Amino acid sequence: MRRVSPEEIEFAFVDAWARDIQDEDLREQWYQFSLQTSYCYIVMDAEDDLTWKAKNLRSELGQNYATMRRTTMQQVYDVLQYKIRHEKRSGPISAQELANLYLSRVKSALGSEEISKSFVDIACTVQTRILADDCMRQVMLTLDDMAETTAGKRKNPFDGIQKLQALIEKACLSNCGGCVLGCRRLFGLAAVE
Repeated sequence: MRRVSPEEIEFAFVDAWARDIQDEDLREQWYQFSLQTSYCYIVMDAEDDLTWKAKNLRSELGQNYATMRRTTMQQVYDVLQYKIRHEKRSGPISAQELANLYLSRVKSALGSEEISKSFVDIACTVQTRILADDCMRQVMLTLDDMAETTAGKRKNPFDGIQKLQALIEKACLSNCGGCVLGCRRLFGLAAVE
């Protein structure tokens, strides 16, 4: 049996239980709480049904709580992971077919980027030109961690798919030994030896 609800709620409970495990009274309270927690079980016929249900639950959560929306980098990983799983199961899928699946099966939260053909194309380019390099992947994930809101403004300079595309274009046009090396130089990182 698999869970389709967003993982943060479960992680928050597990963290709280771990924090309180040494206190016998609190441990008993958590035990009673877990016995009284209700769950809704839904039978799903296919793996894809489970995937799309999970994505829609995430979107609904992001609709009501802006801090729960996926960042651009999280959306890129989400698209790439689905593409890989789909291709293992069913063979190649074009960017347009993948975008159509998202558009037809997932209701995007207001304020979130829509998964379009352009988004999928750029996500695949980000994968090959940035995320394939360990150092650049770490830089991008560190920047993504900075995506916490401060007075409603994102601090990550690459908080949109078009901004990631601009980074790639600037790095690749810099003529300094390829796109990854260009990205590394833009960030002042040492070249790969």
